[in-house]
Amino acid sequence: MPRDTRPKVPEHVVSDQSADAHSARWKELLKSDPRRAVRALQLTGLSAESVEGDTAWDAVPVIEALQDVSCDPQGQVWKRLVRAGVVGALCQCVIKFGRVTVQHDPAAPPPSKETISEMNRELNSAWYGPLAIICCAFLKCAVPPTPTEQRMVEDLKTHWREVTDRIWHDPANSLTENRRAVLERAVLAQIVMRVTCIDPSLLNIIADPADKTLAICMRNWLHASAREDCVMNASLLLLMLDPDEHLPSRWRAHFDSHPLPPAHTLLSSILADVRSAPGEGGQETTPEQIVQAIVNAATRHLPKPADQFGLPDVFLELEFLRTLLRLGTKGACPALPRAAYKSEPLWLAITCVMRRAAREKAGRRHDHNVFILALNIFSGTLQPIQMENAECANAMIRGWVIAGLLDELDEFSSVLIHEPSGPLNLTMSLYTIKACIPKLSSETLTMLRSQFPRPGMIFQLLISSTMTQEEGDSHHKVFISPGGFLRAENPMWKQGAWQTLDDIAQTVALPGECSNRGCTKPAHGPTCGTRRCKGARYCSQTCMHRCASIVTRLTYLPILAMQ
Repeated sequence: MPRDTRPKVPEHVVSDQSADAHSARWKELLKSDPRRAVRALQLTGLSAESVEGDTAWDAVPVIEALQDVSCDPQGQVWKRLVRAGVVGALCQCVIKFGRVTVQHDPAAPPPSKETISEMNRELNSAWYGPLAIICCAFLKCAVPPTPTEQRMVEDLKTHWREVTDRIWHDPANSLTENRRAVLERAVLAQIVMRVTCIDPSLLNIIADPADKTLAICMRNWLHASAREDCVMNASLLLLMLDPDEHLPSRWRAHFDSHPLPPAHTLLSSILADVRSAPGEGGQETTPEQIVQAIVNAATRHLPKPADQFGLPDVFLELEFLRTLLRLGTKGACPALPRAAYKSEPLWLAITCVMRRAAREKAGRRHDHNVFILALNIFSGTLQPIQMENAECANAMIRGWVIAGLLDELDEFSSVLIHEPSGPLNLTMSLYTIKACIPKLSSETLTMLRSQFPRPGMIFQLLISSTMTQEEGDSHHKVFISPGGFLRAENPMWKQGAWQTLDDIAQTVALPGECSNRGCTKPAHGPTCGTRRCKGARYCSQTCMHRCASIVTRLTYLPILAMQ
């Protein structure tokens, strides 16, 4: 779309000439004459001049001087500036400022075009300076709000649509990979989160399909490369797309009288906006490119090192991904879950965070929540994958095997079975594998076969589900009652898990092959005599002894088996 054709402030020239003098002068003028500073910010065009003789070029030192003042928004200097209209003037600067560029010293040898281009990419976008000042002032302002904060919010709301339109149509350097761009990608969401603490009515503007705030946040999340831009944008999007689970109280009261559009409708609108933004070569981005970009972004974000991305950040990222997949299956973007199911790198990333959550400070509650949430993304595929074709189902199960999902579940089964919804999610994940077996290629089926049997996991599940006949009857009655199977705490899920493990192992096993996991030799060796093994044969005494210590114990456990 064409840029706004109203007169703009000319390109800023980064130069050291007179910068210190200008800044010092304007720092004093902010205190003594705030209206003059506001008038300077509002000037537009090369020939424009205020009554005091200030020009549009004075906006640069005014912005620099305001950076310090905005750090004390409860001070008298900032309050006088707000009464003079500084927030509205800063918004106008966001809207009208032209490009920031580098101008070389004429006395020095001219740099190459590549050098100038690289230096320009390292600069802040023109709109970022005034927007960062607004953000700083809101972050440190008074809550509950005084008349100063109320005026700030009203002035911001007046210009919000134009501000977001400028950022949407001119991302400038905000989508690059340098550290400056990280802050630029975080600032808009940060302003929204803070302003709505003061006045949730800004959400009415954001929820309007014509507004670009959420589309900008989605685009910023897709390009995010650090904690700040990942967390800020995902937080805002998650609050808007999954309000039933995550809506803060200050928003809930507002949305009771100003309902949000349905979440799948909102996501469809966001993705439509993102698709309409010109991609490389000026062409619109295709739906396939958008869904692949979402999958790629989640794959990049999740495995970040612990010193860059804490487990609470991982939890947020997983929640956001789960919400996107859930809304995708509800019609917002059916291609999104399909692309995720086929992505081996994504399943590997999710499995990696499961491993990290289980191993890193295992005693902390939040770590286990990350593990269960990650597993819930696996288990949540049960119904949607059955509607997909064999190619999609085969690619997903192949991705699970390559990611080492079953190894992780086996290693941490003792942790998993004691989590409130652990056995439920485990059973649903295993049943998904079982349901997909008829759709698997011979190659994937061979890969899956190498993952079974799992006597260690079965043993853990059997021990934890030991119960009397009376207890078993009682739990089973609740389990099969309407809605009862959704009760995560019911111990019948543990029995369901080990039974499904056993079913898969028997379904994928080849007659005449060694019963030890991973061994494909002919079963010409000894036969196990326990009832539980049902005459399982091995290629050698060595293979039988590897699993005999566990399998033999399974025979004598006093458990109630669901037949």
